Amino acid sequence: MKLANLAIALAGLLIAGRAAQAQDDGEKIKKKILEEVEKRLKAEEERILKEVEKIIDEELARWKRGEKKTNVEKKGGRAYLGIQPAELSDEERRELKIEAGIRVVEVAEGGPAAGVLRKDDVLLALDGKPVRDLDTLREIMAPKRPGDSLGIEYLRGDVRGKAAITLARHPEDRDEPKKEEERDSLRERIRKFLDRQDREERREDKKAEKKPEDPSEGDDFFALDDEAFDRIRPLLEQFGLNPEDYFEKGKDGKWRPNAELRELFKQFDLRKFFEKGQDPGKQPEEKKEEKKSERKEEKKEERKSESSKPAWLGVVPGELSDEDRAHLDLEAGVGLAIVEVRPGSPAEKAGLKKGDILVKLDGKKLRGEEGLQKFMQTAKAGQACEATVVRDGREKTLKVVLAERKD
Repeated sequence: MKLANLAIALAGLLIAGRAAQAQDDGEKIKKKILEEVEKRLKAEEERILKEVEKIIDEELARWKRGEKKTNVEKKGGRAYLGIQPAELSDEERRELKIEAGIRVVEVAEGGPAAGVLRKDDVLLALDGKPVRDLDTLREIMAPKRPGDSLGIEYLRGDVRGKAAITLARHPEDRDEPKKEEERDSLRERIRKFLDRQDREERREDKKAEKKPEDPSEGDDFFALDDEAFDRIRPLLEQFGLNPEDYFEKGKDGKWRPNAELRELFKQFDLRKFFEKGQDPGKQPEEKKEEKKSERKEEKKEERKSESSKPAWLGVVPGELSDEDRAHLDLEAGVGLAIVEVRPGSPAEKAGLKKGDILVKLDGKKLRGEEGLQKFMQTAKAGQACEATVVRDGREKTLKVVLAERKD
């Protein structure tokens, strides 16, 4: 708005000064105005970038020191006393028999000091601190904020007096509250991002501590070759799990449960599900026929699954930026935006809306569009599931009954 007003003012000045010139000069005037506005815009952009960079540097420094909260300065902008001061000479101080003080040259009409101080008063002290010169005055006023009470001591003629003045906002800082709110909001978002980064790093450190250098050093009883691992893959994916998140491949090419999965099942003896002393990688001769029968059943199930109708939710997803996730306090990679809800779709019937942030399906965190695709690949028409969304800053869980895909 300020730049727009500036452009109008410049246009008025230039056009008024050249009103008598030929029409051809109009384009030159226009060009000159646009060049000036462009300079001001660039200067404003550079100022904002420097301010943002400063805030980020401050928050990063606090984060590295382990400080979790930022000591945000008291809001309100600069404090305003409403006087025009001037320093006293040594000779004037000797005549007045004072060691410190500054002269009040002018009192701003309607300002905080109006009605308390007068022109030619000598301001001796502020909040009990002697005012020796203008630098001292600035030092005392620097930490003050609008609304603060300031005790003053002054000399008027031969009479000393004391009073209290309530400071006001500096006239030049009328837009300061909005700027401070924007800065504090930016600080809060940066802080949340850094805290989330810190949590993720600690989580990764814990995984690294538990993770062996080579999975093949673990228990060989549960070692799976690629064929066996491919058989259990669809079972995990059916529950929205990524097999690679729970199994690791060793140097010998075998897949074994990782530390997280072993921790999950440490209270269970999975060997009870196998015959004692039998290597699950080897099958005895008498069970070959049984194994063939199982494969036939698996193929039947696969054909049955292929013939099943794919599920349809009926939303158009959109990716979230890291900035959006930081604002919503979501983990990195979690959630997607609902850009559109198809009319008559299961999503519309369940109450999902455009602008919702879909974060979970059946209680499991949804990691972007890829996570939604994986879920829908294993889902079937008629299946009921719970969709958790963030709406107006709050989580809301809705029950959705998936339908047959509509092409």
